[in-house]
Amino acid sequence: MKYFIPVIFMLVTAAVYGQQVRVKTMEDPNPRFKERKNTFPLVEIADDANIAKTINEYLRRDFLHIDTADVSHNIFADVNPDADDTHPPWNNIAFETRCNKGRLLSLAISATGCDAYCEDYTIYYTFDIRNGNRLWLDTLIKPEFKQVLMDSLNENKKSILTRKIARINDTLKTEEPWKNEEDPAYYLDMKRLYQDCLLDEKKDFSFLKFSLCKDQFYIEMDRCSAHYNRNLDELDVFGFYFSVSAWKKYFTEYALELVQ
Repeated sequence: MKYFIPVIFMLVTAAVYGQQVRVKTMEDPNPRFKERKNTFPLVEIADDANIAKTINEYLRRDFLHIDTADVSHNIFADVNPDADDTHPPWNNIAFETRCNKGRLLSLAISATGCDAYCEDYTIYYTFDIRNGNRLWLDTLIKPEFKQVLMDSLNENKKSILTRKIARINDTLKTEEPWKNEEDPAYYLDMKRLYQDCLLDEKKDFSFLKFSLCKDQFYIEMDRCSAHYNRNLDELDVFGFYFSVSAWKKYFTEYALELVQ
């Protein structure tokens, strides 16, 4: 078993109820492939090590599928297997601190996942520093106003798709001869992809990703394409920012406490 002393750098600090919340970087000291760089967050709370432990354990269990917060354990061991013919489940792991203000800690962890194909993906985590609990959209928006948010998301997505389809139609109408016979078919397939996606409206908060800070929140909807037609998709995921001040009237009492 490999062990290491992680190289740690302080990225962000914030005062929370007199506590110092720090998000540090754990670096993989010995990646099997030198061109890859793997990093992972380590949360420290000066006056409450138990809450920090809760958050760290959750992140490692949910993202890396590791049931330990022991910093002496090499959390990158499964990313860099010894066998040369073994393909790691993820690589190029990195993170961003989206918010570290008041009671809110929001992190975005990304990686490249490989199975039949390799694809980049990001998971967003927002925690209440008071207790270490992960937040979900259901805890933020009053039940009677959930549809208001869903309608706004679907309309924003529809607007992007409509403009994209219009641009595809303009491309297909070009009077210049196509240099390659496959080009028109490519755009026609792309158009069908987005037309189908236009009819696919989200009904609830399932599979929506989000991060929250005191002044704004971000919600991300899945892209239109799957693995097999990923090459047709030029839009990728749909990400939207919302002003907290504009949406406060729809927030639960708990959410208002978090952003005050």
